[in-house]
Amino acid sequence: MPRSSSADTARSGELHVLPEFRDGLADISGFERVWVIVWKHQARAAPLRVRPRIDTDEHGVFSTRSPDRPNPIALSCVKLLAVNEATGVIRVERIDLLDGTPILDIKPYIPESDAFPEAASGWHARAKMKG
Repeated sequence: MPRSSSADTARSGELHVLPEFRDGLADISGFERVWVIVWKHQARAAPLRVRPRIDTDEHGVFSTRSPDRPNPIALSCVKLLAVNEATGVIRVERIDLLDGTPILDIKPYIPESDAFPEAASGWHARAKMKG
């Protein structure tokens, strides 16, 4: 599984929406990207302090993108390729989820609301400068 949906190794895949939620797919095909909120059903129990791959220091899990979380909810931004509202199949690219991961919600990615390029990134910016 890739580290994140922005990783070069991220793959294409499908999201399957249950019949009772398919009506909610109306108009989503006009978006280039969507946020997928999932329950990481195979996640391990998470320590509250972790050592990320890009740093030698420990950090609080809430200041990291560690895949193991105290509450295994994940957020993934994927590129929308196609939507079949009738079958509930959404084809996406740059997916970083395991097969069978339960979807909790899908939301449109809106650049002016979802992107803050100038935002500070704490220890992560310092670690990138070291490495």
